Order: sequence, then structure tokens, then C-alpha cells
Amino acid sequence: MEIAEKTDFKVLQTLLSSNEISEISSSVCEKLENFFRSKFDEFITSKAVFETNRKNLDKKCNDLTNDCKIQKEKLDKCEEKLELAEKFGYELQSQLDENRSELYRLQECIKRL
Repeated sequence: MEIAEKTDFKVLQTLLSSNEISEISSSVCEKLENFFRSKFDEFITSKAVFETNRKNLDKKCNDLTNDCKIQKEKLDKCEEKLELAEKFGYELQSQLDENRSELYRLQECIKRL
């Protein structure tokens, strides 16, 4: 209501001519004016709530986007480490197979002696 009081908000004067307003009883004019003011106040309140929610959602969206980027970077690093670990595991398996073959060959050589 502060906005309405500060600007001397007269809804009926903006909608109707002086002659049209004079045809309406003052109590009806007052009711209409109060109704419009209350609806205007509701609108302003709703708009403020909307703007607050929009700002909060924008902030949350930005925060989640940043978190997503961070988690993606961590995932990429973990995938790189996993790939290196798998390669190392394959190399160890290959060396183990080679060592087993060498051991078997040496055991066969010992049996012949």
C-alpha cells in the first residue's frame, strides 16, 4: 500500500471520467478503490516473491552447474587413473605370464640335467 499512498493512486480516476465517477455512490467507489489497491498489493507481493525465487533458483542453478563441472573434472581424473591402473595391471599380467613361461622352461631344463 505504500506505493499507492505515495503516488496518490486513484484507480477509478484513471479508468473513468469525473462524470462517470459521480454517478457511482461514494461507498461503491471506496469499495472498488480498496479492492483494486488490495489486488495491486497482492500483485506487488507476488512479484517480489517471484523475483526472490527466481534469483534463488538462478543462484542454485549456477551453484549446481559449478558443482557439476567440478565433479566432471574429478570423474575425468578418476577415469584417467583407472585407465593407467588397468594398463599397469595388464603389464603385470604380461610379465607374470612371461615369468611363468621362463620358470617352466627352466624347470624343464633342470629335469633334463
